[in-house]
Amino acid sequence: MLLTVLCLLSLRLLNTNGEPCPNPAKHCSSETFNVVFPNVGCLGCQGGCEAGYIMTSNPNVYRETTAPMGHYMYKGLPVPNNKNVSEPQWLCNPGDECHAGFFKSAMMGHPSCEWCGEGCSHCSGFGHCTRCFGGYKTQIHLSHGVATRKCLPGTVFCPNRTEHCTHKIFVLESAGCLGCQDCEDGYMVTFNPLYYSYHGGHYDYKGLTIHDGRNVNQPRHICHQGTTCPDGWYEIHHAPVSICEWCGLGCVRCGGRNDCRECKHGYTLEHSHCLLDSHIVG
Repeated sequence: MLLTVLCLLSLRLLNTNGEPCPNPAKHCSSETFNVVFPNVGCLGCQGGCEAGYIMTSNPNVYRETTAPMGHYMYKGLPVPNNKNVSEPQWLCNPGDECHAGFFKSAMMGHPSCEWCGEGCSHCSGFGHCTRCFGGYKTQIHLSHGVATRKCLPGTVFCPNRTEHCTHKIFVLESAGCLGCQDCEDGYMVTFNPLYYSYHGGHYDYKGLTIHDGRNVNQPRHICHQGTTCPDGWYEIHHAPVSICEWCGLGCVRCGGRNDCRECKHGYTLEHSHCLLDSHIVG
């Protein structure tokens, strides 16, 4: 029934005059829906993607507003206040798998990845979250006897923004700033060695008591550009995310956290660890 409604809506839109999207989605199978439609916004790649890409809903299409039921004008066309006309509703991401925070679905017969909802890393459908990103808390809501699970955001943002992260990042009392747990395409979640730089003892940060002196200015994970880990890091896979973990101080190649194979200049490899030459007693 829903698919029938969507098809009818698409046919109606095709007969409606629109304007090209200001930032059209890329790798669409056609430009049919890369148009700003009145009372809808920019649909992007709703008609499907080129081979090697999968349709993915774009959470950035929604924007916060005090008047969600109203509209604003774009080149003479009304756009709902809660829609960002500069963001296509459907994008084409490389590959055939969904990012963390999205679930497999189908749109008009095309395989697609749909958003789980803010802060959710794993779900069975929108509003049915099974796991939240760090910094969010699961909330169970009952409506007409049906339970839904959503993720409530933390209260304090990390002071330094993590570029190319797909979700918001918050400070935790127990761990400081966890940083990014899912990065944009072309970037890998990568451990930040500076996360171990201590602030010194327990301290207060914007009403939170940070334990173990974690420096909230240094997120645990950041986004490194590339599809492989840099020298000094090794890859582990936690479906659907691959993470670059640190080999350790002075190590440039390893098989794991305590399995260094090669050290940088100025260090000596001993028992799978790198020791600073100046600390080695002859």
